[in-house]
Amino acid sequence: MVIQNGIYRYTHEEMGGGIIELDVKETENTFVLKLRKNTCRYSPAHIDMLFKKSDRVIIRKYESRHAMRFSAGFHDYFVIYPFQAGIPFLFELVKDDQKGESE
Repeated sequence: MVIQNGIYRYTHEEMGGGIIELDVKETENTFVLKLRKNTCRYSPAHIDMLFKKSDRVIIRKYESRHAMRFSAGFHDYFVIYPFQAGIPFLFELVKDDQKGESE
């Protein structure tokens, strides 16, 4: 397990702000990201492109176009760099599948 399964949130603080929430499930070879909420008035373009065709994206752990980074020992956040272009996005765990609320 690299990260905990659950709901992760990115807070966009520029141009009116907003949040992006993802439901994240880790499998043996992939991460399944499901877009739950996007309240950003002006969404970051690379996130919009990532979820352009569907609200569900599967990212392979190996040989993916999208860089995902994790910190050893911390399972409650990750950084995703869609298409390895633009800016990276830090998503923090809001709700854990196992225990309910994480905070």
